[in-house]
This record gives sequence, structure tokens and C-alpha cells, in this order.
Amino acid sequence: MFWKRKTLPMLALSALAALSISCVPVFSGGDGGVDFQKKKNLSYVPAAWPKNLKGDLYLPETGAGKAPVVLLIHGDARMGTDGRWHLAGIAQKLARRGYAVFNITYRMAPEWEYPAPLDDARMATAWLHDHADEYGIDPERIGVWGYSAGGYVGLLTSMTAEPGEFQAAVAGASPTNLMYYSGGQLIQNFLGGRFEDIPEKYWEASPVNYVTADSPPVFFYHGEDDLLVNPDHLWEMSGKLDESGVPNEVYWIRKKGHVRAFFDPDGAIDQAIDFLDLYLK
Repeated sequence: MFWKRKTLPMLALSALAALSISCVPVFSGGDGGVDFQKKKNLSYVPAAWPKNLKGDLYLPETGAGKAPVVLLIHGDARMGTDGRWHLAGIAQKLARRGYAVFNITYRMAPEWEYPAPLDDARMATAWLHDHADEYGIDPERIGVWGYSAGGYVGLLTSMTAEPGEFQAAVAGASPTNLMYYSGGQLIQNFLGGRFEDIPEKYWEASPVNYVTADSPPVFFYHGEDDLLVNPDHLWEMSGKLDESGVPNEVYWIRKKGHVRAFFDPDGAIDQAIDFLDLYLK
């Protein structure tokens, strides 16, 4: 996709709550491929966890041994709601391409502060390892995929994991540097204070600051006209990955903003799955 770099206003409103959902995404996932089964509402946290969190597990029926798995993390503007259905179409497409998929919900602002969503995603990853044999999952081939807030959580989880724990990541319109939002009330609530008072936490909570040569490859997709999550987030992180020698690919969705790029992503979804194939199959 063609893109001319430009600087847009940094809108603090967007960092974790940019995705406004009003209808079902256009990609249904019913486009052929292998059959799959779905196990709904599996609890992936221990009984003592602050909130009982669940995920839907999609299992492809390939008959070809253990399947690679993708941890799928939704975004949501209605903060605190269970948005798994937002990414159900992507989960189906992945399953029909031979991937196991764990589509989870997690703790979000304003009820929960950082690092709650990171802790939840790490727990979901541990759950996949613990139940790999039971469900025919290959724990050595794990990817993560999220959009908006979910992409932020996915990037932070994969970038802060032990080297080799994730083999690839897909991030759609995802914040990567929370220091861009130093004046926003939403991020202040999420991180527990103003940038002036806790700059170290803004740094700590930003995925871009954890890029190393051991980071997993990343596929980014982003609307050209996204005014909610500034494309500078992507530019900065892609540049850091380039500097570290980490493969990454950028797919620009032409003439679309944040929400429209989610519902009508052109060929981004199929391109992202092709990217995962390179590193998970």
C-alpha cells in the first residue's frame, strides 16, 4: 500500500478505547478450509484470580498432529465489556487455515489498571502451555493477534515474554508508545497517575521499549486515515524492529480510519495469516 508519512494530532482518547463497535465485522471466516470445533467459555485463570476470565478455543480438524496456536485479543471502546465476538470471524478464518485459536476476554479500564491486561494475557499463554497435550496444541508455535487495545496487549505480552515464547505477532491499529498520551485522562486512569508523576510507568507500559533482536516478527495493519491511533505508533515500532533485525511487514489500508479499517480491512486479514504461516507452520 502507498503511504506518505505525516504527523497527526495525538488523541489520548484512543489509546485503549478506540474501537467503537456497532455491527458485525464483514469477514465471517466461512471461506472454505478445514473443519474445526469450538469449545466455548473455558476459564483460563485460577480460582483465586481477581476476575474469572474465559476464552473460546477453536480447534482445527486437520489430522496432522499438533496445531500451531494464535492467542486472539479483542479491543473495545465500551471499556470492560466482553468483546470476543468482535474477532470471531478472524478466529474462524484462522481455524480453517489449520490454526488453533484462543479468543480471550481480559480485564480492562476503567475498573482495572495496568498491568492487569498484561497479567491476564500471560496467564492465557500459560494456560495454552498447560493444556497443549489435552487439546492437540503445539506450545512451540504460538502467535498473538489483536486489534486496537487488543493489539496493544498482544504486543506488550509478546515483547516482554521470554525469547522464543512467541513466534509471531499481528497488530492492527495498535498503540505502541503510551508516552504519546501523557495528557490524556484515560491513560492516566489506566496507569494510575500523570506522566509528570510516574514517567517510568508510561515507559514500562509501552511495547516499543522492549524491542530486541529476540523479539518475534510482527505484521502491522493500519488505516491510512486513522485519527485515533496515530500511525506514528506503527512507524516508531517498525523502525525499532528494523534496527534490531526483526522481520516485520506493514499493510496500509487506504482511505480508512480506525473503525472502518476494522470492519473493512481490504486484504489485510489474509495477508496477516500468510505472514503467520511463514513463522508458525
